Amino acid sequence: MLASKKYHIPYIVHGHGLDVFLEKSYQGYRNCSKIGMACKKAFAHADAVVGVSQKVLDKIEACVPVKEKSYVAFNGVDTEQFVPAEHKNSVVKFISVGNLIPLKGHEYTIRAARQLVEKGYTNFHLDIVGRGFLEEELKGLADKLEISSYVTFHGYIPYDKVRSMMQMSDVFVMPSYYEALGCVYLEAMACGLPVIGCLKNGIDEVFEDGKQGFLIENKNLEQLTEAMEKLLDCSLSVQMGKAARELVTARFKWIDSAESVATVYRKVHERIDYAWNIK
Repeated sequence: MLASKKYHIPYIVHGHGLDVFLEKSYQGYRNCSKIGMACKKAFAHADAVVGVSQKVLDKIEACVPVKEKSYVAFNGVDTEQFVPAEHKNSVVKFISVGNLIPLKGHEYTIRAARQLVEKGYTNFHLDIVGRGFLEEELKGLADKLEISSYVTFHGYIPYDKVRSMMQMSDVFVMPSYYEALGCVYLEAMACGLPVIGCLKNGIDEVFEDGKQGFLIENKNLEQLTEAMEKLLDCSLSVQMGKAARELVTARFKWIDSAESVATVYRKVHERIDYAWNIK
């Protein structure tokens, strides 16, 4: 911001998380209040503000008036790397990829798996990929609910293997209740998987409930169980998975994301250039 003022060069701020101005974002810093104020000034004086979803921009707008200069530039996915692969599983394979922390909603996914078993379903398996401080607690929950045979914790695995696992899966499920967007949803969709995500998060700006997957309320176990139950129907999951692939290839490739960002920079450049000509 100071360099922009000194050298008369415009600057743009990009927001990638929903915790842009939450106080906990600055916990542990000696001068956390000053850091918060500095960030607010940076957004306030920016020539444009870009968010990876409207949800991010709404969080910023709640603290700093940026609506007139804000733009959404969704993240993208490499649709040449993340592609569907022919496979046939003996059971429906649910996959969840995300850090093992509370906001990713793994606890709800495990409890939903238990409810499916209680309803008499045995034709599924849940693969959980990721690491985090909740790992032992979540494993203990699966043991307590007596569904360890239905759940496999893979821990951290290399990026290429994540892609391969997605391609060999049938449904992506991650009821994250605090997500700016979530590239992993786009990657799963590119692999031809229907996805289950939460409303009031960035992903609900990407796909339509009931078409490419299901959107549920945050922390709603019953809705999550119902969505997973519906996608035990292979014909439905295949149909939604094809629609998911079509959507990301049409709108959410990385080139689409890059063009959205480039458009913002062009607009700022044109506006600044026009202002200088007026002077």
